[in-house]
Amino acid sequence: MTKAEAIQLQMTCTESGPYVQEARSFLEASEQLGDTHSEAYGFKCQLALSFLHLWDQLEASHEDPCPPFREALVRYADAMRACTRVMSGTDLTVGSLDDETDAATLTAEHYGGLFSELSDYHYFEEPVILLRQRLERNGFPLGSSDGLALDAGCGNGRYAVAMRALGFPLVLGVDFSPLNIETARRRCHEAGLTGLEYRLGDVLDLPAEDASCTFVFSNGVLHHTGNVAKGLCEIFRVLKPGGIAYLKLIPHPGGIHWDTVELLRHLMRDVPCGFARRFFALAGVPANRRYYLLDHILVPINERLTAQECETLITRAGFRGIRRCVRGTDEDRLEQLYQGRPFYREKYGDGVNLYCLMK
Repeated sequence: MTKAEAIQLQMTCTESGPYVQEARSFLEASEQLGDTHSEAYGFKCQLALSFLHLWDQLEASHEDPCPPFREALVRYADAMRACTRVMSGTDLTVGSLDDETDAATLTAEHYGGLFSELSDYHYFEEPVILLRQRLERNGFPLGSSDGLALDAGCGNGRYAVAMRALGFPLVLGVDFSPLNIETARRRCHEAGLTGLEYRLGDVLDLPAEDASCTFVFSNGVLHHTGNVAKGLCEIFRVLKPGGIAYLKLIPHPGGIHWDTVELLRHLMRDVPCGFARRFFALAGVPANRRYYLLDHILVPINERLTAQECETLITRAGFRGIRRCVRGTDEDRLEQLYQGRPFYREKYGDGVNLYCLMK
């Protein structure tokens, strides 16, 4: 299975909303670019960078974002058609397309490559600041005197490090990317940190005993698995009675932000992950910024759920307490919604599905 075959799209903006025709035109033009030449890959990466820069401008604006977004879709479609007409079709040496056999393998490779290059500040310091604000503002505990805390889908381990710094006495990080686990163990060893353990494993089959954890942290992971329901059942299984879980899932509706992501997922679906990361690096995009920009765009599965869908799955998993959280860090989309910033619904939809769950 190629990367293009593994990518799953959720293109609701082509079915309803204020820019249906423009979004459809964008998709039609992107289909004409082709999917076998590095010239097309390079143009798509450059177009994605331009599109993401546009989103930054719309996010910072206090004006209605829909008209300029609609106009941009028309411009980008015209640019793709022009590129199709002049492209020579001569390939450059870029290597083969990703040939992973399944979406899970592709996801592990994608995040392993993204996470491995973060600076010390973005690895050790920034996550502590961000996690502290998110936990404090939503009434989560900042650590307990005993018990195991689990980071289910820990990536390169930076939030497991933050959990330890915030007072959790023993933290286990689980991830299915061997590169992520290698990165986490190496950085932990180099920093001389204790109270941290990392295991290779699947969030749909957690390598932890029943009722062994007092706190489970699931930060934007289950929507990439293709089985949110099973992941929730696993979190419930490993939690002790009275234990608490932090659950973050991406939303539907998600406003222009997530419509942008889905349009770029379609545009970039055939671009090899390694090619996109190298292109963004050569374009001068810092490592932490590459992570934030390419995170959802290149991952195969990016399932978005409504709040009602989330809460139905949470209830079925067995949780007795469900509290929807409404705060984030000053930069988080959820906090922008909470503060009532102009046109926040048009930009972000429901922001994010963030829950405090109790067993």
